[in-house]
Amino acid sequence: MTETPIPHVKDLVQRARTYAKRQEYPQAVELFTGALDISPNDVGILYSRANAHIALGQFQEAIEDLSRVIELKPDHHSAWHNRAMARTELGQSRDAIIDFTQSIENDPSDPDSYLGRGDLYRTMGQFSKAAEDIDAAIKLAPNSTRGFYYRAKLHAAQNKHEQALTDVNRAIEQSPRAPKLYLLRADLYEAMQKTETALADLGTVLRLQPKNADAYRTRGRILFDSGYNAKAAADFDWVLKHEPKDAVTLNQRGVCFAELGWHSKAVADFSAAIRLTPNDPEPLYNRALALAKARNYDAAVADFSAVTTLRPDEPDAYLQRGYAYSSLLDHTAALADFSTAIKLDETQARGYYARANAYRREGQYELALTDANQAVHLTPSDVATLNLRGSIYLSLGQWANAIADHEQASSLDEYDLASINSLAWIYATASDESFRNPAKAFELASKACEYTGHQE
Repeated sequence: MTETPIPHVKDLVQRARTYAKRQEYPQAVELFTGALDISPNDVGILYSRANAHIALGQFQEAIEDLSRVIELKPDHHSAWHNRAMARTELGQSRDAIIDFTQSIENDPSDPDSYLGRGDLYRTMGQFSKAAEDIDAAIKLAPNSTRGFYYRAKLHAAQNKHEQALTDVNRAIEQSPRAPKLYLLRADLYEAMQKTETALADLGTVLRLQPKNADAYRTRGRILFDSGYNAKAAADFDWVLKHEPKDAVTLNQRGVCFAELGWHSKAVADFSAAIRLTPNDPEPLYNRALALAKARNYDAAVADFSAVTTLRPDEPDAYLQRGYAYSSLLDHTAALADFSTAIKLDETQARGYYARANAYRREGQYELALTDANQAVHLTPSDVATLNLRGSIYLSLGQWANAIADHEQASSLDEYDLASINSLAWIYATASDESFRNPAKAFELASKACEYTGHQE
């Protein structure tokens, strides 16, 4: 039962609520606490302080206050709802579901608890339950923007992009100045490969809310995927200026820098991300790639090794470490890593290609040919793989097979210099004179000069 506040308590509460209206929540919490020292069982003050805690992101403190409200007044619908929201923020999904369910039982006509529970079901992958709740909310409030927004997110989670677009467009019709709606639609357009339309929506978000970090993040990602690395980096710069401890964006900007060839800047960003999230293998892997591109192979090996510790089932880490070992001329270690990568994923040609090339360099041509055959089987139209096998055939003196592979590579890419040069060399110098063809060798050499502008 709510106590009748004594005059001094009324003054504290009034001042606290004034601070809360001004969004000066620390002062509000302090005054609500003072009031509760005098009137500890006042449901209204406990509830108000809980809301101030929520506004400050102090979700555990809010849960404690709301639990006390529920203990004093078990049918307090909003307390159940708000505790569910606070538990959602803390990742306590199952407890939040229980609270939303009780909130619905207390007031079946409130769409918000259906939406909250439905969105939680979405994040848990329970899409049919999510749809049931969100549809119930829309039925209760058919003109509610939030209902269509949440249903659009549900459709998006199931890759039902057209249905999601219909719902988010309806939400925008109802609330044309809500940035989050355009942000969601931009994500949908990106998924539908409508890049220009997505960028237009992100421009709308930034006109409505110039400091929307999510819009800069999303635009940066789209620009990067479209090959505009410098522009993407500029968007990530903005985010990091305002949120310097955003590890994901540090990693993304590092990738941009790496693509631009700015390896020291890339390494600095990846290192900052690693300090913030030391158990995340992605920035470690990316830093290792950047170090390898900068020819710091020892440091790259160390980082790739750290990735294999965090993710021992990740074949690419072994594959790339193998390349780093090859650059350090540690061919035994390289072969071991390539073999591990193949063992972890026998369906990828990359491992077979790498090991075939390593065997070729070691002069183990039969082993190299076995791996190259498997690589060609997995990727029969890959020019580099065909050229590799052609070079192995050449080392084995199998001129006809070598010519066949290089000609196939050249037919797939008429501007591929590796295949043109290999064929010219074979036709000019083959030890088996029956394969020599000086005229064709000259023709191919001339073509190579034409493609390179007669540069060596």
